[in-house]
Amino acid sequence: MAGYRLRTGLSFCRIDNRTLFLDLPADRYFGLGGPLDTAFQALLDTGAADPALATLVERGLIIPCPEGGLPVPCPTTSPGPILPPPSEPPARPSLLAIAMALVARVHWTLRVRYCPLAANIDRLARRKDAPALRPRPTSAAIARLAEAHRRAGLILSARDQCLPTSMALMATLTARGANPTLVLGVKLDPFQAHCWVELAGTVLNDAPDHVRPFTPIRRV
Repeated sequence: MAGYRLRTGLSFCRIDNRTLFLDLPADRYFGLGGPLDTAFQALLDTGAADPALATLVERGLIIPCPEGGLPVPCPTTSPGPILPPPSEPPARPSLLAIAMALVARVHWTLRVRYCPLAANIDRLARRKDAPALRPRPTSAAIARLAEAHRRAGLILSARDQCLPTSMALMATLTARGANPTLVLGVKLDPFQAHCWVELAGTVLNDAPDHVRPFTPIRRV
């Protein structure tokens, strides 16, 4: 049976039986109209090829695949936690670590402002996929790095800066040999987008209760 795949640069999630897309090259989120959304969801649920799918093909959202297969939504969960339990003493980063976190924050704030989203995501993905030059840091070291970035946010306001602050933390952790995940999430009614960093299922730079209402739409 012939299948379909998403156009490169697209990802999607489903929220309350509605489909929401992230188009990285266009740096935009969008949904589908009623009949198109119904056809797309039927394709995902049963593999049914509704005639309305031809419109999605014409728009370049999905591409026919003779070898089969169907588009897959962004995973909503990742494996279990790695950081020390809350009962352990809080991490105490050095002043140097906080200063380096500030530099990373400024760097990624400028990149988010002047570089396309797709270019920044690609840069982080390539760094993550590159061979590790350092041994994997301990959970205590990871906690100290995360705390350094949290304290940097007290100096340079993190308000409405979830994207550059998360990208800065992701870049820092990757450079230290860790394997973090940058998560872009969305919610509806009203629409809102958010970004955070996870490592083995642990949210590093936000409160779990704050990110819980958001459905991941892309993981890097």
